[in-house]
Amino acid sequence: MAPPGRPLAFPLTAEVGEAIATYLRSGRPTTSVREVFVRANAPHVALSRGSVVSVIVRRHLIWAGIPTNHKGAYVIRHSLAVNLIRKKHPLKTVTDMLGHRDPHVAFQYTKLALDDLHGVALPVKEVLP
Repeated sequence: MAPPGRPLAFPLTAEVGEAIATYLRSGRPTTSVREVFVRANAPHVALSRGSVVSVIVRRHLIWAGIPTNHKGAYVIRHSLAVNLIRKKHPLKTVTDMLGHRDPHVAFQYTKLALDDLHGVALPVKEVLP
């Protein structure tokens, strides 16, 4: 999830580690390519950065009927940031998780908290005389 050229390392949960091990043992096509994730259909080459993931995410969003302004891998980054903010993680944490250098970049996700307020806001006629 880091910007190109800035790799991030995060620990894997046991479930993710097991899923990757299962894929490597019995789901990954036979190929001489060293990358972990390869195309399911021949030629079994490494997945390209971002573009393949975006196509897959876009296809599944459409298939699931999920309305969104962004239809690609950005949705995953955006969802992570919004969920971290909703769980009250500091903006510095969000900035670090997304691999940004400038903490002000995470401010763009705080505006979404306004949508969360709609569920708890009182109707105008209950507030105004």
